[in-house]
Amino acid sequence: MATATAPTTQPVTGNGRRAFPKSVSIDDIKVADRFRKDTGDLASLKNSIERLGLLHPLVVTEDLQLISGERRITALRDLGWDQVPVNVMSDLDTAARLLEAERDENVERLDMAPTEKAALAAKLKPLEAAEAKERERAGKANPPSKLGGGSSGETRDRIAKAVGWSKNTLANAEEVVAAVGDPDPAVARVGREAVAEMDATGKVSPAARKVREAKSRKGGAHAKPNIPELIGTVGDMLKKADVALAKFEKAADGNPSSKAVCDKASEYAGIADGLAVRLRKHGPRRP
Repeated sequence: MATATAPTTQPVTGNGRRAFPKSVSIDDIKVADRFRKDTGDLASLKNSIERLGLLHPLVVTEDLQLISGERRITALRDLGWDQVPVNVMSDLDTAARLLEAERDENVERLDMAPTEKAALAAKLKPLEAAEAKERERAGKANPPSKLGGGSSGETRDRIAKAVGWSKNTLANAEEVVAAVGDPDPAVARVGREAVAEMDATGKVSPAARKVREAKSRKGGAHAKPNIPELIGTVGDMLKKADVALAKFEKAADGNPSSKAVCDKASEYAGIADGLAVRLRKHGPRRP
């Protein structure tokens, strides 16, 4: 089969032509850690490449490790390309910009599953570690960054943004993935189920809640409850409820309430009465 190369003239962008920064042999690109479990149907992507050329270069590290573009490189190999355009990422900011641009513009993209995004985030972390060492050598602990500073929280923000998540979603996904390797068999089993659910639905928070519940059950069988801390938590919740009720009373004063509101007020009054009875059981002992 005759080999093909990246077209010298790229798709129109605005009034000019898009120029890719670098072209390399497709055989030189290393696909060591495969984030994709399923590349999906490539027919539409290959058709787009044949009609328009490659709209987005592959994203690689300086030593040509593939970071983003696994579906594209598979499609390009099927189409017989031997030279492919690449964007080289040398730091976390560059990686974030390249990956964000792809998400915003690439209509032929197959969204990554949550576990694939978590694996990609893990791949980006060494970039920040290398930057941190460089900052330390230069005597600049917290230099300004286009996407944030150098603290651990800001680093997580930058990595999360690069894969299209918030830092909380990234933390939740990492917790779910890590649960699969938990030494407790019950937690590991829930972890496997949570990973499957997370990838099937694309929703991270429900899976993370299941993992945390499994961990709490694990600790609950052996851990001694902290009674003062628990009663303090109850008190904090009741104080917040008191503040919220005062706001409700102020808003409702002089305004007739609907039947639904009256029913809810009655229901919550019953709950409050029940809470009062239960709390008095733990109050001062009377003779």
